[in-house]
Amino acid sequence: MNRLEMLEAGIGDTPGLCADDRELGRSGPSYSVDTLASLRNEFGGQTRLVMALGVDAFLKLTEWQDPGRLFELAHLVVIARPGHTAAPSPALQALIEGREVGDAANLFATPAGRLLHLRLPSRMDISATELRRRLQAGLSVRYLLPNTVETYIQSRSLYR
Repeated sequence: MNRLEMLEAGIGDTPGLCADDRELGRSGPSYSVDTLASLRNEFGGQTRLVMALGVDAFLKLTEWQDPGRLFELAHLVVIARPGHTAAPSPALQALIEGREVGDAANLFATPAGRLLHLRLPSRMDISATELRRRLQAGLSVRYLLPNTVETYIQSRSLYR
């Protein structure tokens, strides 16, 4: 529940974004493919669904539950991280072959199945693992999280 509340705090009143609690109602493991299937069922076959993930998670995509089906259900947008230069494994290269597009217009031409690599203007290397490490060590996370999320974490003594 804390993660959902932190997400809601971080999103705030950003237009077009909302926190979804469907994974909290599941018993057992929760897989991205199940969440995307639920969203696809709810919003229909022609709605464009996009799942964003960091390059570190992307490089492990073939280890996920039913990775090929992810592309049947949604587009994937991979966010680059500064200093992360590992090459995709042969299995990952085979999974993404023919799916990569160069821009959002090509991504959104279909409801699912494509892959876009995105480099954000920030050169900060921020990961959830590093944020948790900093919080556990009592180090500052100022400017690395929205103030509302930092306040939430501090008020509940999370990650200590």
